[in-house]
Amino acid sequence: DDEGELPIVPRADIIPPTVISTQPANGAVNVTLNSLIKATFSEAMKKTTVNGATITISPATLGAVSYDATANTVTFTPSAGLAPNTSYTMTIATGVQDAAGNPLASTKTWSFTTGSGAPLQNMLINGDFEGGNTGWPGTNSAGKNNINLNSGLGHNSSNWYIFPGKLDNLMSAT
Repeated sequence: DDEGELPIVPRADIIPPTVISTQPANGAVNVTLNSLIKATFSEAMKKTTVNGATITISPATLGAVSYDATANTVTFTPSAGLAPNTSYTMTIATGVQDAAGNPLASTKTWSFTTGSGAPLQNMLINGDFEGGNTGWPGTNSAGKNNINLNSGLGHNSSNWYIFPGKLDNLMSAT
């Protein structure tokens, strides 16, 4: 009864993956020193090809490369943070492959520059902080700096931290 009909044969995936977004963005300035560097691919990638040989940073910085298959995102996590006032270039080589084995269409590079890191460092070093509602900057009657917790800075028993969406990473006060 199927005479004259051609069988349906699935097409092989021959479309190369691309990088659809980066964090920080290309050309970003004043990037925080504790930033994670991320790139999102257009499709699922072969995890074994997403590694320190295919994902590099210049100047060389110690860190770890990880891949989140759910989000199709590679993350470079610097071991000790980024250097202040430094221009970095990230490179994703064509050695990365999608799940079907197609290499990245072309090498992806993007650059960003870190900030000094000084505002947060100075704030943590120079003040005896306590929560307050008078905003920042300001002092209370005891001469201590007040921080409006709505600014995104918080504190627990041992750490200062920045709320998600502000700088996205925890900061230690020590």
